[in-house]
Amino acid sequence: MKKFKKFIGYILFMYISIAIVNAEDISLCKKAWQYKVSKSYDKAFEYFHKCIEKGNLSKASLARTYRNIGITYHAKHNNVKAIEYYTKAIKLNPRDIEKDYVNRANAWDDEGKYKKALSDYNMSLQITPKLTDVYYNRGIVYRRIGNEAKSLKNYLTAYKYGLKSKMLLKELQEVTEIETRNAAAGYVSTIRMFIEGTAKHCQTKLGQDKQWINNQIKLWEKKNNKYLMAAKKWLQVYNKSILNYNQEVGEALLKKNYFTTVHNAEEMAEQTLYYNGEKNVIENCKTFINNLNNKVYDISKKNKMYDELENLVNSKLKPLGEK
Repeated sequence: MKKFKKFIGYILFMYISIAIVNAEDISLCKKAWQYKVSKSYDKAFEYFHKCIEKGNLSKASLARTYRNIGITYHAKHNNVKAIEYYTKAIKLNPRDIEKDYVNRANAWDDEGKYKKALSDYNMSLQITPKLTDVYYNRGIVYRRIGNEAKSLKNYLTAYKYGLKSKMLLKELQEVTEIETRNAAAGYVSTIRMFIEGTAKHCQTKLGQDKQWINNQIKLWEKKNNKYLMAAKKWLQVYNKSILNYNQEVGEALLKKNYFTTVHNAEEMAEQTLYYNGEKNVIENCKTFINNLNNKVYDISKKNKMYDELENLVNSKLKPLGEK
């Protein structure tokens, strides 16, 4: 995934000169920017600070100078210092403050501080609602933390407002596929958990031993092995990808996904065993076993998600665009 690393600066430094006795002088700032463009970063910093010291800068010019110092630090891959100077610019509340929020959000993202990145992207969009690059970048952050639904929503908004880049179209395709792969893998995991949970509940009701539970699970697994293996493989790669981007956020997401699967499986079991009351549980357990043996719970063309499940088996897509 590639972001728009178009940090927003002013190549020609569109400062406003004030024709008064102590008029500001931005010539040193212009020279500093030239050094930045030529990648002479130390010289750029030297002249930026000289410009601040000697240029009698207006509030607006000072804010833009701080912004450009931040951009220069980012070019040196020093996000901490870049964030420091974007924050200084924001405190001066320039007319185009949304650009400082965008720049700082990009730096937060590069540091893996995704909540802070999202917060700054949100601030920029509150000020200027149709910044297509921001929707694109925010979509990438949501994808990195595993929220494909919000990622897709942001990509579609960027497209709606006029962004038609190849990168966006590629991201749109991939995140849509990831959503369907996750849904398919989640479905398989839910059915597998439903079979185990229901068998455990029915074991005592039907007077069976614990090995009987394993036999019921193996019966379903044997018939649905290719889908089960595909789901396990996909989830292993997906979970690893999420954790690699951010351990804390990843763990929270995986925990949430797990409990969602547990909840869905428990609901299925409850509907299967108690749909017509407590007194019929034994009969419902017998029906469950009969259905299991008659492949009612097996994945087949009758499943609404059959195409997605088949695509999961044949998928070569990597969750976060890894090679």
